[in-house]
Amino acid sequence: MGEAHLAIVNDTASERSHILFVEDNMIDITTFLNSKDIAEHWKKIGFTCTPVQAAYIIWQSHEKSLQEKHEAWKELMETTPDCPFAEGRRKEHLKHNIPEALTDSLHAFLKAYMALEDKTLERFYREEANTAYGYRSFPESRYEAEWHNDFWLYRTAQDCLDDVNGEAPGRELAVVEVKKYWIGEVDVIEAQMRADGTVMSLYDEGWTEEEFDLMEWGFQGLWFDFPTPFRYGDVLIRKNSPFLGEVERPRPFVLTRLETWGREEALQRGESEESAECFEMLLKKRREIAGSYEMQAMGYLLKDGSLQQYTIKRYLDFEYCREELKGEMRILKALSLRGKGEIGIELLLKAYHIVFLEEEMRREKKSLYDFPRTTLKEVGIDLGEEEE
Repeated sequence: MGEAHLAIVNDTASERSHILFVEDNMIDITTFLNSKDIAEHWKKIGFTCTPVQAAYIIWQSHEKSLQEKHEAWKELMETTPDCPFAEGRRKEHLKHNIPEALTDSLHAFLKAYMALEDKTLERFYREEANTAYGYRSFPESRYEAEWHNDFWLYRTAQDCLDDVNGEAPGRELAVVEVKKYWIGEVDVIEAQMRADGTVMSLYDEGWTEEEFDLMEWGFQGLWFDFPTPFRYGDVLIRKNSPFLGEVERPRPFVLTRLETWGREEALQRGESEESAECFEMLLKKRREIAGSYEMQAMGYLLKDGSLQQYTIKRYLDFEYCREELKGEMRILKALSLRGKGEIGIELLLKAYHIVFLEEEMRREKKSLYDFPRTTLKEVGIDLGEEEE
């Protein structure tokens, strides 16, 4: 990762040490964020992470490789003092899955975590009897494609990569998923890779219970209310990652709630004082004991021809929707303006009704393309220039 150093500044308000990532010749933690909008926001407001927060941000990156994460964690340990990985109620909650020696020390936890990944990686590449490898791949232009499943078995992981790159030289691949099988056994190791063989993540069905707990309960047991630039009514997307098996196009949604919002945000969107206090209590509880699966939001998606409210996971992956909203998606614009108080409910309802009627009419006109234009005009139907 090159020369890097971290300066520690004490935040007396919170009585914690914070990491200040200086710009000259050093690690920039924002490069590990999946959202460029959140990264820009952090730089703008000068936000700095605690050591545990920095370790978490490194872990949750979808585009950084296993090696890059290990290098960043090692740099973090070399340049920041040790601190607890979990404290208070969170430590109590994790004690059934994570040894106390690891919850008491961020450095010990990171060393154990990296050691297990290194051990899994060595086991994945180790050539041994009664094993075979298989793969599937997905192209970079993933929104117009499907997974390519290869049904052959190979002697080594490199044989898989040689085959996938030899099939279509020059083809840009987003991800290659390689699995190692033990013949006659249920154990499987799965590695998410780039086409050049760079390992992004590992999962071993042969992990012991203690190893599984370390991988699945460690970082997953943390929760943070990181600052974001997003506000009630914003039209957002969640960046999908092929390394998480997500290959569909991101779907725009109108944000109605972030789980990081408390009393202040509730009052801003018109909630009562009593309701706002409830949101503040929930926020306090999440800070003490919530897990990563609760780093989420609520929003309206357009699905099956109607607006439906959904829970959207991983708020750190959110970005502003910059694509032009077309067709029925146009209704999200009106819903966004209503959420921000720029239009009233009457105009929202009229816009909703008109947009869906227009789209229904467009579909009906398309169904008439097989009829002669002259005949359609005789019965009073004009498809218009834009439909031809």
